Amino acid sequence: MISTNSHKNQASLPRRDFIKQSLSTVAVAGISSTLMGASKCFAATNYDWKLGWKSVEQDSFAPIKMKVEGKLPHGLNGNYLRNGPAKLQRDKVRYQHWFDGDGMVQKFSIQDGGITHSGQYVHTFKYKQEEKAQRFLYNGTGTVIENALPGRNNDTINTANTALQMWDSELLALWEGGSAYRLDAENLQTKGIKTWHDELANMPFSAHPLIDQNGNMWNCGFAPYAGKSGKVIVYYIEPKKGLQKSQVIDLPFRGFMHDFAQTEKSLVFVVPPYTFTNGKGKTFVDKFQWQPQLGARLLVVNKDDLSQQQWFELPAGFVFHFGHATEENGNLQVNMCWYDNANLMQQGMSELMRSGNQINADRAFAATVVANMRTGQAKLVKSQTTLEFPGFDDRAVMQNSTIYGVSHSQQALEHADTLMAFTPYDGEVDSYRYPKGVMVEEPILVTAQQIAGASETHAGYILQTFLDVGSHKKSGVNVFEANNLQAGPIAQASMERTLPLGFHGTYVAG
Repeated sequence: MISTNSHKNQASLPRRDFIKQSLSTVAVAGISSTLMGASKCFAATNYDWKLGWKSVEQDSFAPIKMKVEGKLPHGLNGNYLRNGPAKLQRDKVRYQHWFDGDGMVQKFSIQDGGITHSGQYVHTFKYKQEEKAQRFLYNGTGTVIENALPGRNNDTINTANTALQMWDSELLALWEGGSAYRLDAENLQTKGIKTWHDELANMPFSAHPLIDQNGNMWNCGFAPYAGKSGKVIVYYIEPKKGLQKSQVIDLPFRGFMHDFAQTEKSLVFVVPPYTFTNGKGKTFVDKFQWQPQLGARLLVVNKDDLSQQQWFELPAGFVFHFGHATEENGNLQVNMCWYDNANLMQQGMSELMRSGNQINADRAFAATVVANMRTGQAKLVKSQTTLEFPGFDDRAVMQNSTIYGVSHSQQALEHADTLMAFTPYDGEVDSYRYPKGVMVEEPILVTAQQIAGASETHAGYILQTFLDVGSHKKSGVNVFEANNLQAGPIAQASMERTLPLGFHGTYVAG
């Protein structure tokens, strides 16, 4: 179905300062793949890009068997779960920002060499109310709804549409402006809101919690509207015991925050100069302004004592997502996907909803911030490798641990079309490029400990969902050897059922 173009490159210009970085763009060379053969559909020029943002009308998708090409790896048995906005239109009213859609969980059940797909909307308060009314009732993050009802609290407009996390035998559907929603991991039925503490009910809870080496959860909640200059709330949660401690931290200005990173000792945040004005603008997004003269800030918080915080100055930039971070001898290195501005948030998300393209949005580049905890100095080292939706093996993070993500080739400036493995310390790149007409989502690493019978040295597999908007009009899942992306997928499951593009997912072995 899909032809392949791939590349493996070793950067030749190592940095002798703190890190090594790739200094060359990702080139692509053509390689034929046995499984992903070329298809005539890719000779077409009329691709239905808006298919990636088509609203799902039904409440759920009944289970169907997907067509499998190649052979799924032995021992790869479990559920690949993804979350994203899917209810994007009601009663001829369409949302104007991608973040606004109600969350739908897609489940790919991998068992005995086959994959079955099913899906279910998260039954949030908002979703249930609007299902009854058969129209949108509340304003969105970037959309004004005519005659909108006032929200009682953050969870009135909670869409639970961003990510998923298994926790204490429950699947959590995560947003970032309000509470997590509890789901049954097997049938995806909604069980209700997760309240960590009565005093923190309905408070922001990020879609990117981090699990440490001891199995404990760290998370944050961003509140730009709180206090004089905005606040971030830090949560520390233990399995079975619940919330153990929290801390409210004042920000230097109301910069937009979405994700964060961790080392064994610290939590790491970036506050970009994309600031909440609480003034002009009809929507939440409209109230933010890009103010590069403020620069960005790096915040490092001591895990043992959340009141111990250290701030560093950075150049103006914007960050959605982080890779791994390490800390040794007072030197902190944190990897992230760095934008030079906030155009993606300001314009790109709305362009996707209108046309299926984001021509005016800049790309994120793999970057590393190096901070000296003794001197209070930090610097940004930015590569020329575009990278977003990063993931990695968090069991044993080292400076040279591989980060997996998506990238854009020169043939697809509007959409991610490349699966990427990037090692930030030495700049090594391994990539697989899909043909035009195929849009790809965040890759998920399945580690050796999640594969039945695998040795500890097994590199693991990458699972990646895709949407073909060419003649075939289908969605699918590809399976790659994690240490050899350039070889192309070793197995693929596809279906004529097409799914809107989402944000983040997780894999649960079993």
